[in-house]
Amino acid sequence: MPRPLSQFLCLISLVIFRLIRQLILLESDLIALLKRLVAEKRETVEFFNVLSRYQLDSTEPIRECDFIIFHERFGSFDEITDSRWHIYCVTSNYVYFGCAPFTDLSIENQENLTVSLFQDTNHVARMQIDDFLLQSRQYSKLQDEVVFLYSPPSSGGTRTAKLLQSADATHNSLLVLNEPPVFTSLTILSRNCSIEITRQLCARVMLYLLRHQKRQQTYAVKLRSPSICLIPYIHEVFPSISHVYISSRSYTHTTEQLLHLTNQTMPLFQSMADTATTIRPLLEICQISSLSIPECIEWKRREDETLRRFADALPLTDEQRKRTQNLADSLRSLVVNF
Repeated sequence: MPRPLSQFLCLISLVIFRLIRQLILLESDLIALLKRLVAEKRETVEFFNVLSRYQLDSTEPIRECDFIIFHERFGSFDEITDSRWHIYCVTSNYVYFGCAPFTDLSIENQENLTVSLFQDTNHVARMQIDDFLLQSRQYSKLQDEVVFLYSPPSSGGTRTAKLLQSADATHNSLLVLNEPPVFTSLTILSRNCSIEITRQLCARVMLYLLRHQKRQQTYAVKLRSPSICLIPYIHEVFPSISHVYISSRSYTHTTEQLLHLTNQTMPLFQSMADTATTIRPLLEICQISSLSIPECIEWKRREDETLRRFADALPLTDEQRKRTQNLADSLRSLVVNF
């Protein structure tokens, strides 16, 4: 099928999906309204069943409109403090939570939290922003060190994050999370939200995300590079958090502009350097002993060996095909322009 026709059909499918979603959500909201009118006690969290899901591009952040949901019941905030619940989206009115069957968020088990939550979420909950800011105050401080890692697409950021996690297979001293979708959502929301609300949301979302952090356990959270614009808000409430930029070579032009606009500086770690050179300063920032470097080197050796053995035999995923196609299109346009 020609690519333009395929894109057109996907767009039509998305429009139909969104129309069906709006109709079902309208009926769901009417039922929820009737329940609220007769309820004796006001519950702040609304729970939904997930009927269907659809995304035009798997590399995009999760939005509330990616799920067709229907009202199930009302409940309390305590119900969504369970480790299976995760914030996946924040809008101007609501905070959305997804319930997934996994509780281990490490990059070893969830290579990309955005993809995992979209695919595995079986129930959705939402609450108004004011209620969330009020009730999440039960999480008041970070338990230990937190490090944010930023990287542009296809620059070795995920591989470096996996390399970092290999320093602690038990996850007791170090837990690495890859691309929690809520930060991409906050990045988008910050463009149209007041500074104070954005600052409060960053603080409360972070404390909710890290609510199960243990003492003497470092959390390293790898994010997409556009989330650099959140650094001033995060630094205002948590100045102790470290921010690191990972790339195959140097800062991209877009990243340099973001750093200039936010008046921030970050150490740069090149993912193409040898293992010890790359991982030693990262371990220091995460307060992990450099005695773990041999484990990192061994992990990289096994990973490279696996890639060499199976690279030609393994089929590409849809996301890998899309990235390959985008790269081919970019190279083709460069050749034409040249």
